[in-house]
Amino acid sequence: MRSRRHVSWVLLATLAPLGTALSQGAPASAPGYDVERSQSVQNAPAGSVGRKTTDREHRVGNAEDTLGNELNYVLVFGGFARRCPTDEGIVGGDFEYSITYDATETTDDGEIRREHQARRLNLQLKGRVGDDAKLIDVEMNGDFTVERSGSAIAPTSERVEIRGRRFTPGPRGEPDMPAMAAAVEMTADISVASAILMAGTIYRDAEAEWSKLNECVEFSFDPPTDTEMLGPNQSRQVRFELRSKANGASVPWKSENIGRIRGIGTVEPTKVEQASSASVTLTYTASDRPRRGHGIDVAATSRAGAANGLWRIVDRYEGTFTQVSRTVGSIGIYTGNTVETLTGRLVWTSDNAGQHARSFGEVESSFYRPTAGEVTVELANVNTNSIAGSCETQGRQTFALSSLPPSVLQYLLLEIAADGRYKLILAITDYPQTPWEASSVCRIPGAGTTRQKMPAMLSAVEIGIQQGTLNAEQAVVGEMAPQQRGPRTITGNWSFKLPQQ
Repeated sequence: MRSRRHVSWVLLATLAPLGTALSQGAPASAPGYDVERSQSVQNAPAGSVGRKTTDREHRVGNAEDTLGNELNYVLVFGGFARRCPTDEGIVGGDFEYSITYDATETTDDGEIRREHQARRLNLQLKGRVGDDAKLIDVEMNGDFTVERSGSAIAPTSERVEIRGRRFTPGPRGEPDMPAMAAAVEMTADISVASAILMAGTIYRDAEAEWSKLNECVEFSFDPPTDTEMLGPNQSRQVRFELRSKANGASVPWKSENIGRIRGIGTVEPTKVEQASSASVTLTYTASDRPRRGHGIDVAATSRAGAANGLWRIVDRYEGTFTQVSRTVGSIGIYTGNTVETLTGRLVWTSDNAGQHARSFGEVESSFYRPTAGEVTVELANVNTNSIAGSCETQGRQTFALSSLPPSVLQYLLLEIAADGRYKLILAITDYPQTPWEASSVCRIPGAGTTRQKMPAMLSAVEIGIQQGTLNAEQAVVGEMAPQQRGPRTITGNWSFKLPQQ
């Protein structure tokens, strides 16, 4: 900040050659004057870089030979450039450099003399960006004006048009000396040269912004990332399309770095040497053991910025679980025996790991939720009494997973750690809104047989939280130890595997 303010005051000092006798009595050190200086800063608006400063200096005479004299200097210096190029590779900007000088002098005989001078440079800037996301040059268009008036000076106004002038700052904002020299020759003033110097720095700052990956452009994929599962050595064509984040327009791109995530699998082609199209089709071939997160990694440049695109495959586990609940008991003359079997067929697909806390310390985990499947309930119940009467109830009903609300399925989760450990949560709450009917047959000695429908519902899955290690086939397989809950005994098992394609 100090260096920029110092530059401002140095530029302010360039007014000295412009002044008449009024200014000759007020050098930079200002002997005989009280001096008040201030600076205000206008920061870049949203979506732009740069800054604009306004420096003011007010001098009031305080000595015998300067009493009644007052001088005001105002320097406005700076500009802005957009952070992101347009989809056509254009970076708009502007720059202002103006110096105004107003003086009042009271002569020995009481005469008041005034003088006004102003030099104003207003530029519209247009940077051009190449397919390598590097600044090519900056074009300037605007006007430079010089105004003079005062008690002893006839009013004059001079104007120089600046059209189509270009400059190219160095890689770190170094000045384009030939362009600056040409500007001084054209205007006989340092204003345009000063603008070239500072605007070059602003545009290099903007270039640093649009060179950040995915700051101004981003890839879209067809098919979308994190949606496709590939079998061993299976291939998939993926269309990478680059778009401007500002308006969604397509932007041609090129890349010297098309690779595979973690170096697994293969991808073709490995380069796009010319930015001839916004859409490029790449082919990814999975390894013999494809897993979630494998895929394509593309670093690309364009006239609208730089991007990094990651297209990833997902895992899918498929299989079944079974829960058997047996209840045996007697009350008085009645004896009951009930067996309820819940069988689930589930398809687990990758879920956003960022939504879940890892269960195995610092070991990375992948998470899965069921996205398809069904649960089947089978009921077999026999009640007898001591007088040879009996009732038998049997039935079977299947419920699609998609028919159950998310609140009922919220506890189903599969976590697989990178070291092969897993954590499985199989828990579905009771849901009375799933009514169905079982068939009941009752035999009463001396009264015959009756048949009727008995109401039932989908009971809870109570296998709960289970942990284990993937087997040799990378499958999630296990069995729950029998759980005794009053007269009920619950057993369960599960088997979920990566499908073979």
